[in-house]
Amino acid sequence: MKNRYVTNGVFTTLMCLLAVSAVALPTTVVNADAGFHSHDCSMEEDRAIEAAWHFLFDEIRGPLMPAFESCVRDAELVETPCGDQYDRMRLINALMVDQYWDFFCTDLEPNVAASAHAMDATEMNLDHDLLLQSTPRIASVMAHELMHNRGYNHEENPSGSLLYDLTVPEQIEACVRVAAGDFAGPNEVAASHQNEFYSRCGFCDNGARQHRACPAGWWGIGRDSVCVDRRWQTETNCAPQGGEQR
Repeated sequence: MKNRYVTNGVFTTLMCLLAVSAVALPTTVVNADAGFHSHDCSMEEDRAIEAAWHFLFDEIRGPLMPAFESCVRDAELVETPCGDQYDRMRLINALMVDQYWDFFCTDLEPNVAASAHAMDATEMNLDHDLLLQSTPRIASVMAHELMHNRGYNHEENPSGSLLYDLTVPEQIEACVRVAAGDFAGPNEVAASHQNEFYSRCGFCDNGARQHRACPAGWWGIGRDSVCVDRRWQTETNCAPQGGEQR
């Protein structure tokens, strides 16, 4: 009887240790080659993270993608390479790439909901208070930080500055909320500042027209340009003296 009691006690102890270990291990959600691990999170926080992760990578990437894509295409952007200005799908593809992410539940500074660890990394900190908010809100903040991990920042336009809301992480965050019906976005600021950045990449105001005379030594009616999809489309009616008009 004594040995049986000891055996049963050892068995019970082992089962308790296994149960504790199971709770302490990070949560993993697998979706083909993508998923996440959560660290130092309560069960409620794990559930909040899982819901937000699925919202971002199942709902936004799925039925809500048309609304999200439309918002990203319309968004005014700063601190963005011209290639990304022209081809907004590059931003969407950077966000939606399949891989595993690590989320750490912690207490951050006041007014800081989350923080990315480093560029090209796959980790971020999530504030405990953030994880009490709605699923779309949590997902939008995750998207903001994931864009930091992809190399998009707001170093030239830090939080509190005039154009901060037009940085890529902020606009991606806004567009997740737009797609969820949680926000009217994308973010906007004064048009004069938007035009300043768009002109750097050769953008123009849709419908705008301009006429330029032919160069010296050429003949014809000149060059007429019209702005379509924010790009100048030019019809040239000039030709060298003695040559054919083109």
